[in-house]
Amino acid sequence: MPAEKKKSARAKRPRQTALKRKRATGEKRSVGDARRSERDGSLEASQGYQEALNRINDCQRHRSKSLNLSRLGLCSLPPEIGKLRWLKRLNLEENQLSFLTPKIGRLGSLEMLFLGDNNLRELPSQIGQLTALEGLYLTRNHLTLLPQEIGQLSSLNHLYLGDNQLLELPKNITKLLALTILNLRGNKLYTLPQEILQLTGLTALFLHNNRLSIIPPEIDRLTRLTRVNLSNNQLSTLPPEFANLTQLEELDLQKNQLTSLPDGIGRLSGLTHFFLHGNPSLGLSDELLGPDPACSIHRKVKPKPPAEIIAAYFRIAGDAGEVLGNAR
Repeated sequence: MPAEKKKSARAKRPRQTALKRKRATGEKRSVGDARRSERDGSLEASQGYQEALNRINDCQRHRSKSLNLSRLGLCSLPPEIGKLRWLKRLNLEENQLSFLTPKIGRLGSLEMLFLGDNNLRELPSQIGQLTALEGLYLTRNHLTLLPQEIGQLSSLNHLYLGDNQLLELPKNITKLLALTILNLRGNKLYTLPQEILQLTGLTALFLHNNRLSIIPPEIDRLTRLTRVNLSNNQLSTLPPEFANLTQLEELDLQKNQLTSLPDGIGRLSGLTHFFLHGNPSLGLSDELLGPDPACSIHRKVKPKPPAEIIAAYFRIAGDAGEVLGNAR
């Protein structure tokens, strides 16, 4: 090898060695950081579990009727929770629970159970033993199904199941005759579960952000409905029977694929909020539809009177029909 090449190779070796050493140090730091992060997470979780035990013991000592165990980083619920048979309100929101201890079924006096923002994929069958439960809040979990035992919750008024992965509902949900509010927003529903049509006590039904393409005519069995949200689905029409829901006050149909409205929709004279934005085939301009729904609800901007929107729709639909008739 010529002298110049040997000299060049020798000059490169220290640089290469330094680079390898630097990479190795970086890798060690990365591994070390990951281990420290994992250790800190475990420590935080264990501290949260201990804090939960302390609060459970305090609750037992004072026989408190309300217990807040939210935001403690819990991966599991201490089984000691089953001792609090007099408890009426339990908040477990914003933890990391992937399952519930079956001992939850011992809380026979529980009226409100908050389980939102966890990692639950299923509920234990013992949930059906909570027969005094009036409110069950399960928003933002990973539920794919519900146990049949949920039908045993005979006192349940409010059931919030939004932002899960439900494709269907258990048949026994039809036994929830006291239910007035059902929230199923943000699931994977392609068809309206037939079980819902038997819940004739419902006053509010939230089905937005699903994949619904059809609403069955039996929807008119739910005569007590005052609020319905069907926005962000794939609806092209509504059945004529929808106009029989004469108690409706709020109806949100925005961001669907609607091409027409039922002829009798004008009978919904009690409507105070009616949103049709994002349905271009209806031929209604933003001016006719009024303020964006978010402005109307959150900023308290007065919405367009529903009667005006309905009248504008039929005027435009009538004009279009007349033009089509003349063309023929």
